[in-house]
Amino acid sequence: KKESKYQTCQRYLMLGQIRNIMRDSLEWIENKENKFIRFLAHLILVLRLMGKDPQHDIGDTILEKYVTQLIDGLNEGSCECPELIAYYTSTVPSDRQIVLYAELMDRIQKSEHREEVVNAGTKAGVDVAASARVAIKKAITNIQQGYGNIDVTFTQTSNLEKDKTLINKVISS
Repeated sequence: KKESKYQTCQRYLMLGQIRNIMRDSLEWIENKENKFIRFLAHLILVLRLMGKDPQHDIGDTILEKYVTQLIDGLNEGSCECPELIAYYTSTVPSDRQIVLYAELMDRIQKSEHREEVVNAGTKAGVDVAASARVAIKKAITNIQQGYGNIDVTFTQTSNLEKDKTLINKVISS
């Protein structure tokens, strides 16, 4: 009888073969089994707390995959537990935090949830301002691709010129 991935992890843990767990994890996360990815993410966090994460980059990949899974599971532009996503996002390197949290911000359409996402990210130590800039740049790029160059649409009134200046400041910061 072939042992399950859980049993394989258990065997590796009992034998102290953490590197084997890390090595096999890269293959396991490609299977996209949500519950197992969640298990691996929590295992990585426990191993890190114990100082037993010998291949930090693989652990980061697993945690990123779990955050992406959480974001993909959101319903209709709302986020019922932003603290959870913010916490897991804060466990990956800061350059990836920004991209992942921008992806979350891009998915939230309800204004009451946006403030919660910003507050949760700030409390978790995520660079929310940088994530917002990435999300805004992505939105502007999508508009430009869908409707042509944004500069053409901003030539009508002085209020639109002010908006263009504000957007350019956000992009350049």
